[in-house]
Amino acid sequence: MVREAAVYTEQDRARQDFIALRNEADALLYQALRVARDVVEGVPQEQHEKLDAGISALKLALPTGDVAQIRERMERLRRVSDTVRVIAGAPIPLESASEDVTVRALG
Repeated sequence: MVREAAVYTEQDRARQDFIALRNEADALLYQALRVARDVVEGVPQEQHEKLDAGISALKLALPTGDVAQIRERMERLRRVSDTVRVIAGAPIPLESASEDVTVRALG
């Protein structure tokens, strides 16, 4: 019985981790969609296309359940979204700011 409990505990932990990842991805998608809708002025069309592609890629990755793929696409979308915000002069939330964009913005 103890072994079964250990197995189920590990399964529960993995499920909770995936749910947390899914919630984080949903929040990132919401933010990115707001950026795509609200930040238009002064941003090149190429950046908007990259943002739209990142949104689509993450939406397609979520149903697969592939944690590595979801994380990779989240990071890519976060970088593109932050870049668009920097170009437009919009503030970047601290929890989403990637080092790459921060260095470029300051450099």
